[in-house]
This record gives sequence, C-alpha cells and structure tokens, in this order.
Amino acid sequence: MASDAVDLPTVLEEFSRRYGRPRNLAMGGYVDPTVTERTGLPLLAPFAGEMVELRGWASGSRWIGCGAVRAGDGEQLVVLVAEQAPPSPAAPPEGSWVDSLLRVTGRDTRDAAQPWAEIEAEMGTELPSDYKQLCEAFGVGEFSQVVSVWCADGTRVTDLLRMWRVLLEDDDPLAGPFAPYPIHVPGTTGGLIPWGTSRAADMFFWQVTDGAVDAWPVLARMEDAEEWDRYEMPATEFLYRILTDPGFRPYSVAQAVLEPSFDAV
Repeated sequence: MASDAVDLPTVLEEFSRRYGRPRNLAMGGYVDPTVTERTGLPLLAPFAGEMVELRGWASGSRWIGCGAVRAGDGEQLVVLVAEQAPPSPAAPPEGSWVDSLLRVTGRDTRDAAQPWAEIEAEMGTELPSDYKQLCEAFGVGEFSQVVSVWCADGTRVTDLLRMWRVLLEDDDPLAGPFAPYPIHVPGTTGGLIPWGTSRAADMFFWQVTDGAVDAWPVLARMEDAEEWDRYEMPATEFLYRILTDPGFRPYSVAQAVLEPSFDAV
C-alpha cells in the first residue's frame, strides 16, 4: 500500500517519466482479459477482484505496477513489484525469427508483395532471405512504436530503395557520416545497406561481404555516436532481441515495452 498523501495521477506521471509508456492492465474496475503471465498478470494476483485501476511497466526482470484497489468504502493507492522471466533469445523459440516476431507481436502474416527483382537489380546484390520474409509477413509499419524496417513503401517514407539512394548520394567514402564504412555501391563489397531505424535515430545496416548473403553481419550505430556495434546475426534476430531482451543494450526497448507490438501503415 502507498501513502494516502500521494495521489494516483502524481505517481503515474513519475513512473511514466522513469519507465516510459505503461500498459493498461485494469481501468474503471475492469481487468484487461488479454493479460497473460508474460504481459503483467502477476501484478494483478495480490488483489484479485479488488483492482480498480492498474498500470504496468517492464523494468529489467521485474514488472512495476501502480494503481488503486477497493478499500472499505473507498480506494487505496498501491504500488506493486512482480518478478518476470525475460524470454531467452538464444534461438527462435519455435520456427524462424520471423515466426517468433509474428508470435510476440500477435500478428498474422499480411502477405505483403515486394518487388524484390527490381530492388535487387538496382542494388546489384541479393538481399538476405530472412529480411525478405519479414517484409512480406509484416509490410510497412513500426515495431513497438519505436523501430521501423525499410521495405518497399508506396508512401516513400520508409522505402528501402529511396533511403539507400539518399544515403549513397550524400556519402563520402573517406569522410562521410558513416566512416570508416561507405554506403554500398553496386558491384562492390564492404559497404553498408540500410534496413531500419529507430525513433531515437539509431540506424541499422548490413555490411555487404564476399560471403553468403544470409551471413551478412548487422552494423548498428546510435545517433551522434562514433563507435559502431557489430552483430554476427541476421536482421530478424537483431530485431527480436531489441523487442524482447532487456539485456540487449544499448538498443533494447524491452524494459519500456511490456508487450511487443506492430502498427501497420
């Protein structure tokens, strides 16, 4: 229980400032029927049937909850902490990484057609198969209101070819914004192809190598950072870790997002 001297809106504002956007677990005395063990159900357990309002935040290996419960003729402010077991992203839980992303975001495939022949012809290279499966399964949109993957985009906002052309036009191989790496030039290896970004202006690339396309490493960099982070994993695994693994720093959003989501455009 929390002190009566502190009201719920004040605590919610402070927790949201610290932990980010909360999940609504109960409102007006009604509990969200879709809440599961993975999305905050342990926060509701201590006050079953008595919960009036409850918001929840993911923070590391814990859920933080703040709300109000029935107490006599009134309501009592409560602050709760519950342990959670973060998912292990060492391998896809079932199927492929795309299957895992569909499962954790609660999505069905959209069968979004993509003009791969046109894209790959202009870039002068094939693109990783897992990425193509991702674009076909989800289409254009945003993951957890944070990460956008660049596919073929009729709105031109997150179009892969458009973004690659813009970066290539402005690039200086010796002193460009992505030095020491150049943006990929058709017919060469060693350059970068962009595939995604975040609202924090983090940028995600593949490095084109002489090896198999599906083995291209992911290179990532935060805005204004000088150092690059290199990951020997496919883009879909990298995205899954961002969304679900609190320890996948510095790019993870799992602490601020109780349940991964995808908003289609």
